Parts: sequence; structure tokens; C-alpha cells
Amino acid sequence: MAVIEVKNLNVTYRVLMNQTNSVKELFRDILKRKARLINFVALKDISFTVDKGEVIAILGRNGAG
Repeated sequence: MAVIEVKNLNVTYRVLMNQTNSVKELFRDILKRKARLINFVALKDISFTVDKGEVIAILGRNGAG
């Protein structure tokens, strides 16, 4: 019996790619619209079910989850 059912899960983060030396420079880049953001897809089209008594974990390449 499925307790949790997930279908077609997608998780995307917007990541700041600017290399700045200070918070002041970062805010300056954001205000001048020079901040470079990319979309990082963490999960793409993931589907799974968890039955009663089962455990699931999602771990990244670096072991974070």
C-alpha cells in the first residue's frame, strides 16, 4: 500500500554565478543588473512511491540530501 506517491517531480534553483570579493560588490552588481543567474536543475522528472514501512533518501553527488 503506497503511503507517498510522487510523479514527475522537478526542482530547479536559480544560482548566482558572479564571482565577487565582497557583499558590497555583489549588491552593486544586482542593482546594476550585472548579476548573472543560471537555472540549476536539481531533480528532473522523478517519480517514486513509498510503501508503508519503507524509507527513501535522495542524495546528491557530494553526499548532501
